[in-house]
Amino acid sequence: MPLTALGGASGTVVIGDTTTAVFPQTLHPNVNAYIALVAANGYAMTRIEIDAVNNMVLSMVSNGIWDKVIAVYPVIGGLANTHRINIKDPRDADSAYRLAFTGGWTHGSTGMTPNGTTAYANTFVIPSTGFTGSNDVHVSYYSRTNNLTIGYEFGVSYDGQSTRFYLIARYSNGNMTGALGTSIAKVNANSTGYYMLNSNSTNAQIIKNGVILNTGTAITNFALFTTQTLLLAAERKGNTILEFSSKQCAFASIGAGLSSVQTNAFYNIVQSFQTALGRQV
Repeated sequence: MPLTALGGASGTVVIGDTTTAVFPQTLHPNVNAYIALVAANGYAMTRIEIDAVNNMVLSMVSNGIWDKVIAVYPVIGGLANTHRINIKDPRDADSAYRLAFTGGWTHGSTGMTPNGTTAYANTFVIPSTGFTGSNDVHVSYYSRTNNLTIGYEFGVSYDGQSTRFYLIARYSNGNMTGALGTSIAKVNANSTGYYMLNSNSTNAQIIKNGVILNTGTAITNFALFTTQTLLLAAERKGNTILEFSSKQCAFASIGAGLSSVQTNAFYNIVQSFQTALGRQV
């Protein structure tokens, strides 16, 4: 029988089958709200999933990462309606940066998979208003697919111009590539893993599994100039959507830039989360 979260005082809830013995556990308030919204959207989370999500959030808090994110997608429940939920703001609203899926997606217990030709998700994050500082940004994507394509894991252009903000796990030329104004690339033999584009200064970094692969110069205030919404699994270039990804996503995040200690910690947190769910790569 699926496990149930029952409300309690001061963030303490009871986890367990409501008709048998229960297991007391303290949940982060956002986790409690997330469980309720996932249930309302058609899926009852298991004890393993609740533990994994709660441990992930508490670890983000203890490492100073939680306050820096504006969107975190745990991708739980195997349904579009549950995969779209942002645990940092667990409301079912566009203003809460929930994902809006377009095109051909496949949703399952291991993640959400775009078809590589028509699929993308609108995050509703507009860099010019969603981010708080000059070049102080990150995006991340946990890929469970190894392929060589032209697809973008995140992408938005500067109002249709050539200067762009994007993350690509492995492009058709075999490179991991990212851009915060100018492009940064590094050869990447396998596109599975946890990918991040990060900047908290004038430097932008492309990072795989917590390791900085390359660093480049970020254009000053670039992210704040961009008024188009950021897309997951494709690039928005003006009014055109192109460069569709086909890599299964098991986690994604958007937020402020992180320190090198935090980017490494974030990888360990996300990898532990995926391992707890049995879908790590």
